[in-house]
Amino acid sequence: MSVDYDFLTEPLTENPDNSKSPDIFQIKAITKKDNAVVSAGAGSGKTDVLALRYAFLLMTDENIHIKNILALTFTKEAASEIYDRIYKKLNSFVKFLDNDKYPKQVKLAKRALDEFADAKIQTLDAYSGSLVRIAASRYGIRPDFTTGSSSCDRAVEDAALPFVLKHRTEECFNVYSMPGKIEDFAASYFASPVLECTSVATRKNFFSDNFQIQKAQIIEEWNSFFAENENSIKSQFENIKSLLNEADEKNAFASELKELVEKNDFTENGNNFSFDYLNEENANSFSAAAQDFYSGINSVCSISMNKGGNKEPVKEIKETIKRIRETIPVVVSVVNFIKNFSAQKRMFELLDEFLEEVNNTKRISGNLSFKDVGDLALRILIEQPDIRKQQKNLIKKIMIDEFQDNNKKNKELLFLISENDGKELLIENKTEAEFFAELENNISAEKLFFVGDEKQSIYKFRGADVSVFNQLKKSLKDNSGSQENVNLNMTNNYRSSVPLLYSFNLMFGNCNDSHPLNETEIPSLFYSEENGIENLKSYEAEYKHNALKKNELPCSVDASNVPVHLCLLNTGENEDGNNFADFVNYGKCLSENETEAYFIARKIYELSKIDSNFNNYAILDNSRSGRFYLQRYLSLFNIPYTVDRQTNVFSEGIVNDFYSFLRFCVYPSDSNAFAAFLASPFAGISIQGIQNILSASVKKTKNSEIIFSAFEENDEISLSDSDMKKYLAAKKFYEELRDNILSQSLTKSLELLWYKTGYYFETIINRNLTLYAEQFDLLYETARQAENEGKSISWFVDQLGIAKKKEISSYMNDESVELELKEISYPIEKTDAVKIMTIHQSKGLQFRHVFVIGIWGNPKTQITGTFFFDEDGFDEKIATGVSLCALGEGGNYFSVRQKEDSSLRELAEQKRKIYVAITRAEEDVHLVGSFSRSKELKKFDESDNAEKRYDGSISLMHKLCRFYYQKELYTDNDFSFESYCNEPVFNKNGAPFDFIKINPVSTKVRADEKTNLDELRQKKIKLFSAFYDKIPFEKDNDFPHEFSDKTQTPSGLEKLPPKTTVKVDGAFKINEEYSSIDSILKSATDISEDNEEDSASAEFNYADFGKFAHSYLECLVSTGNILNAENFIDRIVSKKLSENQKAKEILLKAIVSMCECFEKTYLGKKVADAKKSNRLCKTENKFKFLMDDTIFTGSMDLIFQDSDQKLFIVDYKTDRAVKPELYIEQLSCYRKAASEIFHVDTKDIETFLYYLRYDKEIDISAYTL
Repeated sequence: MSVDYDFLTEPLTENPDNSKSPDIFQIKAITKKDNAVVSAGAGSGKTDVLALRYAFLLMTDENIHIKNILALTFTKEAASEIYDRIYKKLNSFVKFLDNDKYPKQVKLAKRALDEFADAKIQTLDAYSGSLVRIAASRYGIRPDFTTGSSSCDRAVEDAALPFVLKHRTEECFNVYSMPGKIEDFAASYFASPVLECTSVATRKNFFSDNFQIQKAQIIEEWNSFFAENENSIKSQFENIKSLLNEADEKNAFASELKELVEKNDFTENGNNFSFDYLNEENANSFSAAAQDFYSGINSVCSISMNKGGNKEPVKEIKETIKRIRETIPVVVSVVNFIKNFSAQKRMFELLDEFLEEVNNTKRISGNLSFKDVGDLALRILIEQPDIRKQQKNLIKKIMIDEFQDNNKKNKELLFLISENDGKELLIENKTEAEFFAELENNISAEKLFFVGDEKQSIYKFRGADVSVFNQLKKSLKDNSGSQENVNLNMTNNYRSSVPLLYSFNLMFGNCNDSHPLNETEIPSLFYSEENGIENLKSYEAEYKHNALKKNELPCSVDASNVPVHLCLLNTGENEDGNNFADFVNYGKCLSENETEAYFIARKIYELSKIDSNFNNYAILDNSRSGRFYLQRYLSLFNIPYTVDRQTNVFSEGIVNDFYSFLRFCVYPSDSNAFAAFLASPFAGISIQGIQNILSASVKKTKNSEIIFSAFEENDEISLSDSDMKKYLAAKKFYEELRDNILSQSLTKSLELLWYKTGYYFETIINRNLTLYAEQFDLLYETARQAENEGKSISWFVDQLGIAKKKEISSYMNDESVELELKEISYPIEKTDAVKIMTIHQSKGLQFRHVFVIGIWGNPKTQITGTFFFDEDGFDEKIATGVSLCALGEGGNYFSVRQKEDSSLRELAEQKRKIYVAITRAEEDVHLVGSFSRSKELKKFDESDNAEKRYDGSISLMHKLCRFYYQKELYTDNDFSFESYCNEPVFNKNGAPFDFIKINPVSTKVRADEKTNLDELRQKKIKLFSAFYDKIPFEKDNDFPHEFSDKTQTPSGLEKLPPKTTVKVDGAFKINEEYSSIDSILKSATDISEDNEEDSASAEFNYADFGKFAHSYLECLVSTGNILNAENFIDRIVSKKLSENQKAKEILLKAIVSMCECFEKTYLGKKVADAKKSNRLCKTENKFKFLMDDTIFTGSMDLIFQDSDQKLFIVDYKTDRAVKPELYIEQLSCYRKAASEIFHVDTKDIETFLYYLRYDKEIDISAYTL
């Protein structure tokens, strides 16, 4: 029966001219009701297609309800977006579709909206979780399990060390553990394999069972060395012996080799090195034979090839030796496996025991990882046919987005719920491989709709396997029984400009408007079988279809509109012998990373003169390692920016300075912390002075015990006058602050250091130090979250120490850090800022101008490590699971044999990363990188085929650049520092990009940023400290004229006559329940505000009541309850209350009621949401703020962030009379201070007065702008 699809092209807006209809490629995808695999290129509108197809299914088939469609996405954000998009599409159809013309479609769209609460639009993790909840009890798991908590991984890491210590006498540990590194050993050989390679669904004896498979493959490999075929080592060795008999005895090479062969001949006397089995009985003899064999061939192959000439038969002998040399890494790895057989066997038994302990803990605690849930969901569907049947019957259609980022297990799970109706396939008496092979032939032809783009698969590190998506296109069938009809392509690009699309087509598919997909001599990133590449690997992405604009092929670009710019810095040696590295080492030019960062910042600065909206710019990196310089030089050019995650947290002064001082306060005997404190701006003592102080602080007892004592009275300290003054000042600073640091909250301690020492005002004076402010925000927010969790200052300091070690050494894994500064989110959103993010984070986003760094060189394949995991098998061999590497081994057999394949997979993903990065752009792209001219020239001189398709030694981008700009690529470096880059060069022969040569940059550019920085810090800290402490100081000519010698509190502004009045709602009535308060309060009007003695001796008054109420509200917001409110009460107020128990009872009753009422108000609910979502929520937020000619020092009662990223400032008032106009100036000051402190525009800050006696708030935001 034919279906009317015309409604899909009807306008769905009030203005039909603004309505966009799906294109022909999208229509094919939307209207395909049976199985499909849709390849959706970058910018092709796949999210819209998913939403429209979802609506289309519901509006054309009465038998399909919302609950019958399962829509799966890769991330929660994507699920939320598609959910919103689908709802809006259905709503638009109901609102704008002609009911008379399409009555059925409108009716079904309305039904879908009514049923929308039943929508299953979620991540694959969430769906897996729902399956596990159904069957949790069958697997001994708590039904109320939690998923994805970092504590799940920490529990495994924490369990590893006790387990290892319990078995510390095991002999096998000596093979894998270094002396004194027991924690490393526990983490690397127990925690990591269990975390990365197993789950709660893993069967018992997983490690030992896989060891049996490994053993069989090792024996097979070993015996292949002695096989009777021409490629075996034995046959090649015998060939060498034969050729030596033909060689001239006087030939030096032949003579030496003959002696080596005779000495190490493993083929003589019919020696049989073959083994049929390997066990503990024959392991020693096998190992001895293996090591003798390796020693012999290694000795023969170590002969120098530089003598003996190159005539036959010597030439053939040398070629044979080269071939044997290539096999030596494999031989070594096989020999190592045999040598360590017994140790491995025992290690795997222990790993199985540890895994069982871990999984028992998981079942009892219900603390599961996403991997646990995903693997268990698959096992449930395999083993529980009743649950599989229930899911099959419920779900009639499945739509999966971003499937290129999924893997084999994900596909298997979806196939299980897409099994044809009827009797469910059973696993009994089948291997899993046999089970799924049978299942694949029994899949419904109408259920599955996969959407993805193999060119955008970049999540290999998370287990994504692009080959699954590629193989799916060749195996899935629809109702026609054909794979051809299953595959659909969406090739129109709605994101990028026409010139960019031309560049994409030529760079990625070596096709242009004249010769699409046939110019095989032009290098490109992707290939296809149509493009001259046969037997393309399943992990390679194909570029089979040009990106189109409005169904048409883009035309060529020229110098005026070329949108892609390849920008390269030469870091090698030029023809004059000048070396870039030498100039860097001599301090004459910036380093490689620094130069790239400077180039990007300056280029954005220049482009901003044309496009000043910084939101249109993005900097995408391959990793976050080089961001320090990016942030520094963006700040230098006064360019606002945001980062997806903070890195190099300890690279700048502030976090180090604060950490060192806090650590010294907590651990006074820590000499490293003491030294760091003395070197920081808090003390500023010279290196020589610090050395003298440390020497004098160390003493030896009678028992030869070393004791360190900081700031001890010591006449032996020899310091210059300057250092002695600083030392005494530092001692006073420490002694004055230490008790406060240890007794007060973390956040108050940080505020004290931030303001007391002048760090905050330093960032005001010097715009290049704005990064300090951001790092303080990060540190402060981290402390706030730790505080909310009840953590102590010692815990915080310890965790900072671990985080610092982890940042310094990426190899440090002996400690688990619970406090991740890089993961903390804090409110520094800037309305107009350049976005710095990884290529992975940029997926799905788009920007007018994109800068990409870190893609010039090829990725490095890591084959060494403590273990190797083979999950899917290799070269038609069964998977071997986890295999171990002993100390000193350069990779085990199973990693060595896959080295080439692993490197090609990494290279294939690098191509896809480049594609993702470049296709984020709407208008232009700058690809920024560095290369060594001398090294790359040498590579090409040695390469017989520079454009060889899979030559991993020559970078992908280098091949492209060399093809179009060989002359420009190899030009000399210019160390004149006259220009930071050359003018663009454009090759008129159809190049997809132009070439910009980045020149070395003089270190003089740092001058603006770093001129006498430490001196400046010391000077300003001294000035501001004196100013705030009201100590007379000599005025400095450099001291900004805006600062006068007057300070003020914002509350003092209440005394100013109001400039306007605020109309108060007539319903704003006082709560009469609180009238009892007035009977016990004495008015504070007779008490001078500055007379502390009078205030302290007076009866409990209105001012005291205000402090009392504020304390309870502070406790309520900070801790979530008022149980510990007594700890927040002012000492004097508390003393007065203790002397009048009746007054205390009356006041407590009223204040408790006020707190309860506050929780129910609009503001109270927003505060609760902010705390629940872990957003900013601070009480008594102290600040110092420069406004006009006055420095205001004050404290905001409450400031928090809502879900829209807006800040709310709340000032509590206990007044009887409601006169909001009195506080407009005060709240205006708060608003401006918050804008400076949190980098938020004032229009995104709301200001409220909360009147406790009225249980209501008044919004005065309109008056405080």
